[in-house]
Amino acid sequence: MKRWLLHILISLACMWLSSCQNDVMMPDEDNGKVEVHLEIAIAGGDGTTSRGFEDGGTDPDTDDQKSMTKDDVFVLVFQNDRLIDQVKGLELLGTDGNATRELTGVFTQPANTSNIELVVLANLVQNNLKGITNNPTLLGIQAAIDGWSGFTKEQVYQNLIYQYDASPGNWAIGARRIPMWGTTGEQDFTKANHLETSCNLHRAVAKLGFRINDDAPASFALTRVTIKGAMNEGYCAPLNTSNLGNDNYFTSPFIPSSVNGQTIIYTLNNVTDSYENKIYLPEQAINFTPLTIEIGYSLNATAKSATVNFDENVIRNHSYIYNITIKEDLSGNIKTDILSTVEGWNYVDVGSDYE
Repeated sequence: MKRWLLHILISLACMWLSSCQNDVMMPDEDNGKVEVHLEIAIAGGDGTTSRGFEDGGTDPDTDDQKSMTKDDVFVLVFQNDRLIDQVKGLELLGTDGNATRELTGVFTQPANTSNIELVVLANLVQNNLKGITNNPTLLGIQAAIDGWSGFTKEQVYQNLIYQYDASPGNWAIGARRIPMWGTTGEQDFTKANHLETSCNLHRAVAKLGFRINDDAPASFALTRVTIKGAMNEGYCAPLNTSNLGNDNYFTSPFIPSSVNGQTIIYTLNNVTDSYENKIYLPEQAINFTPLTIEIGYSLNATAKSATVNFDENVIRNHSYIYNITIKEDLSGNIKTDILSTVEGWNYVDVGSDYE
């Protein structure tokens, strides 16, 4: 009987950074309103790509990971870090899941046109917002936002916490889309009722996936993934952008103070190639709340498992891929050697062996 050595390599690629080109245009007549037209370009389509892995691989978007609907998108207007309005009458044009979409709507022009910031929020209705439990509909969330007039961005964002329990299928994004956030940053109107700007959208979750090498033995299959210590809630929007890196990816997580850990179990039907775009995780600070992953697999008709200690923070808009490579082990034992190679970060050797 052949013996095999199981190597699990962790590769990190920043997840699905989306960008949007926004034009806020002046109406034909000065009616005190600013007409908004946003052209949204989402990474992963029409020539744009997600950030590549260090080994040259990619982790492209799926249509569901780019999905937004007109009844679940919001554009907030801030001035000098205070909420002054939101864009009303929003229409989302184009086909859902496409790489490019358009938004139109209007908001009331302020008397002072300096230091204006637009914040885009998508997919809030479906995500069981902790701060809006009495009426979590489009109109209910719009009414709540109107009631936050004068709030700072951080005060608004602290009310936008999504809840995530471990029930099977709780985050099947064909039915529950990923919350997204983007900001134009503060700027001045160049003339009345006219503002041209751009923004980047970030997804509020990370995703976790597994890939198996092509020459793995036919007797090898993944059978279960158990995630222990995953967070049960997360912020829809980052509390600030101070840790946004030069490459436009966040470098540390934002964690609500009320979070608790939970166990999430995925039962797999003998996966032999890859298991991706199924597992989504709230952000997590590993130093404070450990996260472990138990990988169940079958090899030579024998059920085995290996536990992986997740040693990196879980950060929004990142994708964590375990590359599983299987080779013959002459020592007669089945082991897992866990190595971590992260683009732009230092090499981490976990150095754990399991019988």
